[in-house]
Amino acid sequence: MTKGQGYKSGARSGGFRPCNDLVDAAANQVMDDPYGAVHVPWMAGRVGAESKTLLLLAQRYGALGVAVKGDGASRKFKFYYSRATTGSWFTEVWPLWKVAVWFVVMAFFAFGFYAEKSGAGCFLVGVGALVAFGPRSVAALRNSVVAGRLSGYAFARESFPMILAGAVTGVVMLEWAYVLPWNAGKLNTAVSGIAGILALEFGVEGLVSRAVKALVTGFGFACGSVLIYQVVAGGMVKGWLDAAFRDGLVFVEPEPGTWFHKLRTTGYNAASGYFMTGFLVLAACGLALPLLQ
Repeated sequence: MTKGQGYKSGARSGGFRPCNDLVDAAANQVMDDPYGAVHVPWMAGRVGAESKTLLLLAQRYGALGVAVKGDGASRKFKFYYSRATTGSWFTEVWPLWKVAVWFVVMAFFAFGFYAEKSGAGCFLVGVGALVAFGPRSVAALRNSVVAGRLSGYAFARESFPMILAGAVTGVVMLEWAYVLPWNAGKLNTAVSGIAGILALEFGVEGLVSRAVKALVTGFGFACGSVLIYQVVAGGMVKGWLDAAFRDGLVFVEPEPGTWFHKLRTTGYNAASGYFMTGFLVLAACGLALPLLQ
């Protein structure tokens, strides 16, 4: 049942080393005593019933990679959407706040280079967005249900739609790079110094305006990501739950309020209609915002 440690045996990334044996140990403990208390060092308290099933799935299908830095109480952990890619920055699990920060930075420069009509600038933003979000969105598509939950990060599972949106935005920026004039001269002027790349030709007022737009955009996408996940994740979670039943990995009834419990009792998220309404209201406000300026 146990698979390899990572994409390269003993590989280290920034001082972090693969420690997938911790996942194996916790999963084996669940197998030996499904009703007993199970602990993993990166989570406070005992692991819940849903997480016990997810640990077994993570071990069986390699749906979580873990790396550690340091020893004892000072240990720091990083998590990955696949055991096979443990240590790879491109598949690292990020909490929602970190996804939002990257998205805001990307949006900040995207607004600036688009306003400058610089195809070269849009190209750089598009490539950067694809590098940051592209491989991560592919990995999260399959394993965010397992790895996002077991990482213990706040809204890590719910960040998947925003990660996907970041990858799509990268493609859109590459399209703008193709349509807009290259204007490499403006890009060269902009990147000639920190002040230039931040303010471009708009000065402080333009800098503040683009910063506000980027923050509002990032906040809106983060909220939308959480809302839309509640609607679209049913099929993703159900696939993993079906796999758990097929493989005989469900030993304990999932606690109320968890995704597995919702799908076992109703077959879907009963509150998905409310979340969809909230997402539509948020989307409508986003569409109307430019018209109000």
